[in-house]
Amino acid sequence: MELTVQGDISASGAIYVNNIEVISGSGQILSGPNNDDTQIALTPADFVTSDWYARGDQSTAQVQDNGAGVVVPVTGANVYAMKMIPKGFTATHVYVYNSATVSNGITVYEGDITNSTTTSKGNGNTNVLIDITDVVATGTNYIVVKFNPAAATDEIRGGYITITRS
Repeated sequence: MELTVQGDISASGAIYVNNIEVISGSGQILSGPNNDDTQIALTPADFVTSDWYARGDQSTAQVQDNGAGVVVPVTGANVYAMKMIPKGFTATHVYVYNSATVSNGITVYEGDITNSTTTSKGNGNTNVLIDITDVVATGTNYIVVKFNPAAATDEIRGGYITITRS
């Protein structure tokens, strides 16, 4: 059955597509980022914020392979990716692809745009699915993924945050 409509559509309840609720009865859109309700992508460019700076030092992440990865030339410098959790979802796992497995190279935090504190949610190796303490979206909280390289040649290739419907 096909429905063709011109103009506005109004509904008094949830809207379902293929038996999946996509708009709640209160009007909240329930799809994830980029219409993916299973994960939030982390690109290499997400890992460019660093906690290290010295005048003339090359401690920020540098693009490699035409954007396919980034490296941090100073092993004491950590880089961070930060992503909002869509309302109606819970973050459950993190995976970071790297050119080498870095033991305990990833630490995951929960942050909130209303304050300057973070709470540790888990840690683990690169190239391994890390089970974090679940983080339920509040509309103001986000996930921080911290990478601590073991060598100046460690190339971050991206990753993802696994999400589930709350």
